[in-house]
Amino acid sequence: MPSAERHPVRWLIELWAVIFVHAALRVTPLRLRLWLGGALGRLGYRLDRRHRDVALKNLERAWPSKDLAWREEVARKSFEHLGRLLCEIVMQREEASKALGRTKIEGWDYLQEAARNPGGYFLVSGHFGNWEWVALLQVRIIERPRHHPEGM
Repeated sequence: MPSAERHPVRWLIELWAVIFVHAALRVTPLRLRLWLGGALGRLGYRLDRRHRDVALKNLERAWPSKDLAWREEVARKSFEHLGRLLCEIVMQREEASKALGRTKIEGWDYLQEAARNPGGYFLVSGHFGNWEWVALLQVRIIERPRHHPEGM
């Protein structure tokens, strides 16, 4: 396989593709953006045979008692989720303030108490959905210390 270092034109094409997608997503409502992401994931599932086969093989290893139809559905839904995730991540910086309004944080008081500890704290969280939002939302909450997310 040729080295990516030898293909600066490819980098430029990829950069412009990302810039175009970002610009298009900026004017797209959230629901449509998520639908488009799901459609992109379904397309990826159909076209990316190598990764589809890896997903199906891994599902077979993890759940040998499940039939092929079940594994295909789980793999397809995983690709859809990744497509939606891509559309969310591209818009993450612009959407962070809106996301705070849609986010429910449980145990906020415990986090505030731990943050007052001069030794710092170790935060453990579940890995559900778009966990990349967690880090960004923590930064946004810290940037606005008067913001209290309880009750969201």
